[in-house]
Amino acid sequence: MPTLPASVRVALWATAAIANSADLKDVAARALPDMDHVDGLQTTLEVWRDLGERVVLVGLPRSGDTTSIPQGSTEFVDAAVQAEEAVYVPGIGAALVPEIETLAPTGIKGGKHNGRL
Repeated sequence: MPTLPASVRVALWATAAIANSADLKDVAARALPDMDHVDGLQTTLEVWRDLGERVVLVGLPRSGDTTSIPQGSTEFVDAAVQAEEAVYVPGIGAALVPEIETLAPTGIKGGKHNGRL
């Protein structure tokens, strides 16, 4: 079974945490256990929650088909299409696109990953 995209996992865990008034600090560890370091996710999710968002949605755009993500700047749309995923909140219209880097040299299995979402 293929692994769910990072944005799908983040949307599911973040929405569950918000719905259950759980601490959002655990979302990255639960949604992205394969990442050694995640920048900015917890803070962004806390801001979204504090501004009244109750659901984190996911979009999986493809080149030529961006209907699964909200309209936004060219930079946002291009980044989301390049990553083929994004998370967003409908109320305030904010979004995050993952940027995942492999820290091990190419060809070495089991390399560490660094992600920003």
